[in-house]
Amino acid sequence: MLNIYLISAIMVLSVLGVYFLVKEITSLIIKNKYDSCVVLRIYDNADTAENIIRGALTANPSSDIVIIDKSGNNEVGKILDRFEADYARVHIKRAPEK
Repeated sequence: MLNIYLISAIMVLSVLGVYFLVKEITSLIIKNKYDSCVVLRIYDNADTAENIIRGALTANPSSDIVIIDKSGNNEVGKILDRFEADYARVHIKRAPEK
């Protein structure tokens, strides 16, 4: 009789172990497959742009940062180019001029 309870307990623990193993593996696969992306629109203020980008880089250490430059400002453009050169995960998209 004791052997039946022992075998039942072992089976339940085995099933739970497999369940949690599959759950952990699945979460790792999903986490690595679907990376996040942060999109920022930057207008004319150079100081604000730099602070916002630094904040986004700090708050999202594994995310790509896509910056849409709507400024048309050379000073902002230089700052954005510097960030793109310094960080591989920063990508600049220039808004077409009207």
